Amino acid sequence: MRIIFQRAAMGALVLFAALALAATGASAATRILTIAVTPSDADLASVRFNDRPARLLSRAGNLVFVSVDDGGAGFGCDNTISATDSAGRNKSVRANTCSTDWKVAISFVGVAPGGGSSGGSGSGSSGGSATQTFSIRPADSDLRILTLSLNGAPKAFTAFSDTNRIEFTLRRGSSGYDCNQRITALLSDGTTYDRTGNLCANDFSYVLGADSGASEILTILAPGAPRITSVSINGSAATIISLVPNGVRARLTYGADGLPCSARVDVSFATGPSARTTTNLCTGGFEVTVSQPSGGSSGGGSSGGGTDYASPHAWRHIVSNDTATPARLVYQRSGADPVFAAYCMPGTAVVSAYFPGFGNNRVTGSSPSLVFEAGDYASRATGRIDTVPGGSGRYPAVDLRADSGLWSGMIAGLTFSVTADGRQSISYSLRGSAGPVRDFIQNCRTTPRPFGPNVIGDVTGDTSLGWRYLPPSGGGKARLRFSDASGERIGLEASCSPEAGIVELVTHSMPTGLPSGRNFNLGWSVDGSGGSLPGQTVSRSSVDWGALGFIRMDAEHAFYRAVAAGNALTLSVDGRQMARYSLRGSAGPTRQFVAVCRPRIVYDDFADGDTGGSGGSGGSGGSGGSGGQEALDAFKTLIDIFATIQNAGSGGDGGGGRPGGDADRERDRLIAAARTDYNANPNKACGMTGEFSPPGPRPVRTTFTNDRRVPVRLYAYDRGGKRQLTVLGPGDRYADNGNALLGYEIASMRDECLTAYRAPREETALTIRPVVERPDPAVEISLYRCGVDETVAVVTEPTRGKLFIEGGHVLQRTDAGEWRWGLKTASFSGRDMVLTQGGRELLNCRKVPGT
Repeated sequence: MRIIFQRAAMGALVLFAALALAATGASAATRILTIAVTPSDADLASVRFNDRPARLLSRAGNLVFVSVDDGGAGFGCDNTISATDSAGRNKSVRANTCSTDWKVAISFVGVAPGGGSSGGSGSGSSGGSATQTFSIRPADSDLRILTLSLNGAPKAFTAFSDTNRIEFTLRRGSSGYDCNQRITALLSDGTTYDRTGNLCANDFSYVLGADSGASEILTILAPGAPRITSVSINGSAATIISLVPNGVRARLTYGADGLPCSARVDVSFATGPSARTTTNLCTGGFEVTVSQPSGGSSGGGSSGGGTDYASPHAWRHIVSNDTATPARLVYQRSGADPVFAAYCMPGTAVVSAYFPGFGNNRVTGSSPSLVFEAGDYASRATGRIDTVPGGSGRYPAVDLRADSGLWSGMIAGLTFSVTADGRQSISYSLRGSAGPVRDFIQNCRTTPRPFGPNVIGDVTGDTSLGWRYLPPSGGGKARLRFSDASGERIGLEASCSPEAGIVELVTHSMPTGLPSGRNFNLGWSVDGSGGSLPGQTVSRSSVDWGALGFIRMDAEHAFYRAVAAGNALTLSVDGRQMARYSLRGSAGPTRQFVAVCRPRIVYDDFADGDTGGSGGSGGSGGSGGSGGQEALDAFKTLIDIFATIQNAGSGGDGGGGRPGGDADRERDRLIAAARTDYNANPNKACGMTGEFSPPGPRPVRTTFTNDRRVPVRLYAYDRGGKRQLTVLGPGDRYADNGNALLGYEIASMRDECLTAYRAPREETALTIRPVVERPDPAVEISLYRCGVDETVAVVTEPTRGKLFIEGGHVLQRTDAGEWRWGLKTASFSGRDMVLTQGGRELLNCRKVPGT
């Protein structure tokens, strides 16, 4: 990795020269290697990397950070690290630094001074698996990779329908993987990427178009503070990749302007507060220390002390099924008295909480001032000194309502701290608290104990919950669910009618007590990226703890791509964090669900049982059925679609070796002409605004979502043909209650028409996609014979849901899977296509075999 410093004053150039290794010269690249030293008191005196000296930068606990260089030959994965400590002990390890994210372990235990050692346990070896999976994706999320070559040789790969990432494998050589290769890729916008890059960097994940940038690993320490949950450098998010004692390690990705030496570092903690510091990353050895925020939960006051309770203590709800026995929530170690205990009588919604964790008689005075902090909840109350029911000691206690925000904080937070009289403090780990706290509060509110299907809080450690795909049956809907195996505890559920393109997302992780019909925003975040989805609450008779959240969205929304590829999903309701789900095992179920929900790529082109009809030079009775089904299956994968596009674009016959002849050449000529016409003007719908009037008599709700990164203009036509303007920013959603058949145009901010819609007769949700101004990369072209001597081309845009029929006909796919545009309707049955307008037949055509 090459460190490029910001272009500034001469001082920055001096700093660059000071940091560069003198022995490497200008062509050498450097990066940071972390060494975990055992025993922790071993003091490293020198380090050599592949027999080249490395420079010691800094140390944090048993972690030592050194600057290593590649000698001008580029970094490989299998490297030899040799370290000598101040006692003269030497140890060498050979490790795969790529697989361990450039972190190795060196142990001097049992090594005699001057004795040396080779091999050792290291953090990886040069052996291991014989192959490694690599991934490549374009930096532009709108682009796809069509073909790939490495060092001039074509390379097979696997493409995914819900992301622009591809995967392939390379075999390990005798000296490791061949990391530095010339990468040549044809992209879906017609451009070719051709550059030499290091495939092994960044966990074997390479990004096309981000070559001028790189990444560096930073260590952020906050001694005595709660766990760090997010890090940003100069306003740019840094991805947390691992935890270290008193802090985290994060990856900062930077571009052509170079690594920012002078940096503003912002961190957020699990308990809610945040902290900021300004430092020089370069001179600090890429290690930053931030101060604990004021009001943190670890302090013990000036004259008292702090006590932390964690594992093996555990949270437990002791249920009550009658009004005579209290329900209990306890935090205790097995066989010991609880250090936290809460009691309530079912149905009273009043809770008495006791804090034996302070220790008997450690808090004096009859009315101590108690300060609570849990999650995003912070408050104070006047307590009392009381005896825990059934116990003997006297401890601080307080009475709380079941609807107190403290319980939500205990569900969603990581630690719960209590400070008495500003002197004594205790802290409880909230690991595993979500279920017991939720059930306890439900038990306090009603009797008999109610059951709520909601999954609230951080449940990433709950292995009973997972992602499941439920296929449609009996004409029903496909479902994607995060729940337990029984489906009783549900976090969220997405459902769709197959191929409709619209998904209904229902989240059960909602605040309790919400009324029905309330608008809300669901915030979602996966590994640093996310967004907001507008929805509405709806009550269900089977749920007595509040309303559920309902959201309608596109099946190809970025939400599902993130769920399939991420590590953890965080949900918030109107800015208040409610749940955090693990995304282990989510990839397969999510991809299956999206594949069923999205509109079909080929619309009835290959029907079962088609025997070729009457004539057609390529037909042979009986073979059309099975061959057509095989073709349909082949088109299910994105890579086959791209191969077909390339074949057609390069002048190939595209028919898998079908026999030649005048009919075949004429067919290819017509398809090529239609493709050329489409590529020259992919926005044919913009020319159909004359068909927008008159609108129908019935109001219809049409919802637009701007999925582009820039604003767009939305024009709606009224009955008089005048258009009304609405500007939609990135991610904005707009609902228009216009009449059926009303026309809409989408234009850039320069008023260039991008595409057009026409409201169908039923409620519709439309997504303004990022690629709207370019040809659809998955476009399909078919020919239909509509008489003795009339042949028309049908161009299908599966990504946008548009259909163009030669002769100026435009149709769009509705939620019901039909093709409509105003009074026009196109229906497909087997190989037949019928186009009608207002009940009058315009075209009655038969598909040309082989197209």
